[in-house]
Amino acid sequence: MIELGGNIKLDGFSNLDPAMLIVVKKMVATAQENGCEFQEFSLVLTQDDDVTLATSLKGKKEYAATASNKNFFFAMEKALAKVSALVRE
Repeated sequence: MIELGGNIKLDGFSNLDPAMLIVVKKMVATAQENGCEFQEFSLVLTQDDDVTLATSLKGKKEYAATASNKNFFFAMEKALAKVSALVRE
């Protein structure tokens, strides 16, 4: 497990290029700036034919979302959008 900034936990990201990790951190930071306040943000990455990303957001409530796509960044964007929508409900 990789930790970014103490409150962002990444599982399954050990084979990811370090430059991609920087983009991941920026994407999570952007989600936070757009209203996703969190105490802990967890991302779980699995790769088969598609990249599947499970997102878990802990704060006042706990939210979870999953997205799959062949492109890592598309999967990440979908998962973040889903969890952001749940927070806004």
